[in-house]
Amino acid sequence: YLYALIGYSRRYGGIAFVAVSGYTITNLLIGWLAIGNPHPEQFFVMVVLALAVMALSYTISDSWREAEQRARFLAETDSLTALVNRRTFFERLEDSAQAPLSILMLDLDHFKQLNDEFGHIKGDEFLKAAARAIQLSIPASAIAGRFGGEEFIVGLPGVNAHQAAVIGESIRRAVAATTPTTVSVGCTAVRPLETIDQAIRRADELLYVAKRQGRDRVAGDTIERFAA
Repeated sequence: YLYALIGYSRRYGGIAFVAVSGYTITNLLIGWLAIGNPHPEQFFVMVVLALAVMALSYTISDSWREAEQRARFLAETDSLTALVNRRTFFERLEDSAQAPLSILMLDLDHFKQLNDEFGHIKGDEFLKAAARAIQLSIPASAIAGRFGGEEFIVGLPGVNAHQAAVIGESIRRAVAATTPTTVSVGCTAVRPLETIDQAIRRADELLYVAKRQGRDRVAGDTIERFAA
């Protein structure tokens, strides 16, 4: 029972662990009664030992679970911006993909000039502020990640191209209001019979269209039939 309890505590906590602990003590009591209540002092020692092992195993396992969650967070998250990293973004997008599905590619404008003028520490603060602005401007179902450098990506499951452009515009205004720079956005929706990677490449191309048009703007698909 105690070995099982220790193993159980590695994965479960709270009410589930209390239930298993109660089950263990109940079985000890039933076994003690079934054999005619011999040596009550031994039974008392057995119960105390069981409770001690329960408390110890729960404490150790709780720390183990926290360490595991922390390790998972570090493996999946960009350490600077707290958005998901590139690998995790693609994993989560594939898991949650549903039609329609839209993609935003975002790049901070003139970021190298900011670094040169204010220094890299301030530049990192601007990246964090931009990441917060992005996160606060998107729906709860959206997935935001750092694509690399000053470039970000947002996946929008269940959002069509027109709605995505509205969200992109909301992000653009939020970044401009909270950082000393602006952001250019490429916006597209996954088209029929194409892969997510193809849509991301197109969003990246549209991002550079926004850059060429003067930056601080959202560039979307011009093919109207794919916007619905």
